[in-house]
Amino acid sequence: MLVFLFASPLLNPIVLGLFAVTFGWQVALFYFAVAVVVSIAAGFTLEQLGFERYVKSEAYLAPASTNCASQCAQAKPIVSKWLSIWQSTWKDFKAVLPYLAVSITVGAVIHGFVPAEFIASVASKDNLLAIPIAAVIGIPLYVRASAMIPLSSVLVSMGMGLGAVMALIIGSAGASLTEVILLKSLFKNTMIVAFLVVVLSMAIGAGILYSTLF
Repeated sequence: MLVFLFASPLLNPIVLGLFAVTFGWQVALFYFAVAVVVSIAAGFTLEQLGFERYVKSEAYLAPASTNCASQCAQAKPIVSKWLSIWQSTWKDFKAVLPYLAVSITVGAVIHGFVPAEFIASVASKDNLLAIPIAAVIGIPLYVRASAMIPLSSVLVSMGMGLGAVMALIIGSAGASLTEVILLKSLFKNTMIVAFLVVVLSMAIGAGILYSTLF
């Protein structure tokens, strides 16, 4: 589950295609390799450390079973199956609705207000802390990677290093503020912190490694 959460927002074909078109296939391949390796390593490590205990108990609740002989004799299986699916989905939706409302509100406030000049100034090539600053800035921006990559070409032209851009993209796509709010409905605080640490470490590590290698 964690490997999926780490990798899915970073590795969709649109993001990889935009990376290749905007920055070249070498950068896209580097980005792909980092996201895959770190996601798998983080998922395996957290599982071995027993972080399953930090998943809320309600996340494990299964829909009520309909394998009762008397019920099955009176109802068609197909009706029972879809009714069970609907009840389970509706229950999950109601549970996550408060978090969804908060995340949409936050996203609506932040969306469209990406301060490109500010980001470029604090994460310029001359700043030794540009990469960690860019990784941290990416989280509250609420900008998906597919939208961040075109913006990144503008940031590069304004003097931002590509390593910092890499950190910004991974930070914003891997752990947006709205995603963290939604995950709060399933995870305890310790798991949320671990999730953020992994994404920030991936962002900072990828930025530093890219700057060192290229």
